[in-house]
Amino acid sequence: MIEHFFDVQKPESKKLFADFKIARHKEFCEKHQNKYPVINISLKDIKETNWEECLDKFKAIISNLYKNYKFLLKSERLDKDEIDFCQNIISRKADKIDYKASLVNLSKYLQQHFEKEVIILVDEYDTPIISA
Repeated sequence: MIEHFFDVQKPESKKLFADFKIARHKEFCEKHQNKYPVINISLKDIKETNWEECLDKFKAIISNLYKNYKFLLKSERLDKDEIDFCQNIISRKADKIDYKASLVNLSKYLQQHFEKEVIILVDEYDTPIISA
């Protein structure tokens, strides 16, 4: 629900909140509702018990996450190296170091593209730790 409230790419979600108490706070809603790029990532599927399989699953999750933002590949606000980075993540050709920087870079690229601060939501972040 938080994602739908804030996400600039989901303006149709405004009607979802019409009957909620938050809709009574018109000034807050006008200032924040559907105004930010949002990255929403869940680590619930990382249940592997060894590092290599865990890393492979993480790469798949990050690659799929980047696919949600393919429009960045055509953004005039990103340079060629940044676009290449995105493409390498999407195609899973990036190296470990790139994956370490992938979430930070995605937030940077979205900030550049939309010229707005980015909200990052991480769900079930403890699943890999519990499963290990």
